[in-house]
Amino acid sequence: MQDRGKRNRKRIFPDERRRWLEQYEGGKSQSALAKETGRNIRTITTHVQRASDERERAIARTDLYRQAFTKHNKDLLAALEGARQSLVVPHAELLTVLVHFPWDKAYMLPAGLEFQDGVLSLASVRSDEDQIRILELAREHLRRDKELWNGLDEWWSMLKEYADECLELGRRVGAKASEKLAVELTSREGSATGLEEGLHEGFVSWPCRLSIEAAPGKVTNDHIDEIKVTDSQLRYGGDTIATLSSPEKRDAARAYFLELITTLPQDPSVRKVARQKRQLDSDARRLRRLIGDALLMGFVPGRCSVCKRLGL
Repeated sequence: MQDRGKRNRKRIFPDERRRWLEQYEGGKSQSALAKETGRNIRTITTHVQRASDERERAIARTDLYRQAFTKHNKDLLAALEGARQSLVVPHAELLTVLVHFPWDKAYMLPAGLEFQDGVLSLASVRSDEDQIRILELAREHLRRDKELWNGLDEWWSMLKEYADECLELGRRVGAKASEKLAVELTSREGSATGLEEGLHEGFVSWPCRLSIEAAPGKVTNDHIDEIKVTDSQLRYGGDTIATLSSPEKRDAARAYFLELITTLPQDPSVRKVARQKRQLDSDARRLRRLIGDALLMGFVPGRCSVCKRLGL
């Protein structure tokens, strides 16, 4: 028992050496500490230095944790901001021409939509794997905010349905125009010497745009504008909608274009697209406000798996 007591007497615990360091920094000399504690002055010197080193390491770790937390929070806020900015409904007239003119328009699609081989698909807001993971972590932090995350999931699902409806509308309008007029659909800029012979994007996009705007009862005077004829070109709304060398085909194309603008607003699929767009716009405004509330705080509350690893 006496030997064990002697061994324990020699052992110096962390709180004891921290107390020595505090007293030493408060002005007490190491020799005074040695006399007061009955310790060898070399022991006092060694453990005062050790306590100082331990404190420096603790401060360094705290600083590293602080930096890690700051970066983590900054990444979370950036991911939420990216999600907010992605809540943009693409113009219906853009989607309606993708099947026939994908090389002109696909690059203008907003984040979240991809077009390849004639098919639209949903993609992550961020294509980078790390950014995808950060958005998942933001969801962990705000897991209780069901309105936000359920709303985002529903919004993306509705966006895909809306995009598919637009794509099918454009497919149908373009194919029928080409068949009825016996004219090919072609890009506006397919020839180095000028516009190629055929119907261009505007011949499909303008009727779709005007009909979708008119479907919910919006008043527009665009359809009253006369189609301009310049040499072999038909122009409408500032766009060249067709290049046709035959006067007879130009007349037929002009008449059919005006017919589309007049009759297409009554099409059930057009009315459906108009309803979907109104709903998407309304929901996007609400979701942007919800995300904005989190961004205004300047930090993302809650914890995620990364926070647990950091001991936060």
